Amino acid sequence: MGLTKILIADSQVLTREGITSVLKNTGNYDIIGYIESNNELFGFLENNTPSILIIDPYRLDDFLISHLAK
Repeated sequence: MGLTKILIADSQVLTREGITSVLKNTGNYDIIGYIESNNELFGFLENNTPSILIIDPYRLDDFLISHLAK
C-alpha cells in the first residue's frame, strides 16, 4: 500500500514543521505540500487531491470550511 498523501495548511512555520516531523517519523505519510493562505490552498486543490488535509482555519485569512465544498 502507498503512502498517505497529506497537505498541511497553516500560516505558522513552527506548526507546519512540528506536524511534518511527527508524521515523517512514522514513515507512513507523504507531505505533498505546505499552504500559508486561502489562495494557495484553493489553487493547490484544483490540481492535487490529498488523502488528508490538516488545516488551521483560524490561521488562514477569512477561511470558511464551506469554501472547501466548491
